[in-house]
Amino acid sequence: MPKSNKFAPSLHDSVTWTSQAGGFATTKVGIVIEIVPEGCAPTLYATTSSRGHASYVVAVPRPRGMRPKIYWPATSKLRSSRRRVVIPVLEILLAAMAGRGADWATRGVDRAIQMSSESNILPNATAVIASGPQGAAFRIERIAIFGTPGNWIVNDIRVSGRSQFTGGGDMPGEMLSHPDAESFLRFDTMRVGEDLEIEVTYVGAQMNGEPFICAAIGTSVAGGDPGDGDRGSDDKPRAPEPPRSPPRPDAEVAVVEVADPEDGAP
Repeated sequence: MPKSNKFAPSLHDSVTWTSQAGGFATTKVGIVIEIVPEGCAPTLYATTSSRGHASYVVAVPRPRGMRPKIYWPATSKLRSSRRRVVIPVLEILLAAMAGRGADWATRGVDRAIQMSSESNILPNATAVIASGPQGAAFRIERIAIFGTPGNWIVNDIRVSGRSQFTGGGDMPGEMLSHPDAESFLRFDTMRVGEDLEIEVTYVGAQMNGEPFICAAIGTSVAGGDPGDGDRGSDDKPRAPEPPRSPPRPDAEVAVVEVADPEDGAP
């Protein structure tokens, strides 16, 4: 049985660990981008393996111009770090999905909208997270859920009230975050001034719930007219709007920062 490690970081915490290869020890510092439950395979790391305890996928920054590197370190080696880490969420997700062989990761996506509930969503509770109006047209290619996608049911996704679920019904979070999701789910182009809403229900095991954090990833579109990816859904009636979390005008500023550096460089 693996030795228990009492250190249990939260999503976006800064962590450090030391690994050895070829007789050399290397200390790495990064941020937690996924919490993997016992017995489950990671979503953001390219493996089908699982572990008999909770584990963590970590993104480590690299020199400017290079995507971060994604690791699934041994949980027993992880320690808290006070080093400040800044990685754009778009770069994290592109690196993670490219590692899983998702071809869209090299298809010119250039924009990400990070969305968060800010506070915990309790078990079986439903919330609507809104992006706030966008200042430029944006064609969504996919939506990726941070943390553990299987802890969420996605009840609906709306672009300015237009449901993107043509068949109705709920979608498991891991299905939405799957690398092949774009094969069965296409999104409207968001025009200037339109917003994105995601309605979710927490079905995870944490009694105090968890925050919902995700990113919509896609490409900028010149002007505000529909592009090739638009499904021409302006004729659809607007969906009823349940109470929503406060819009976040700064939702496009997709960086994660933690405290001041003290540990060694990665």
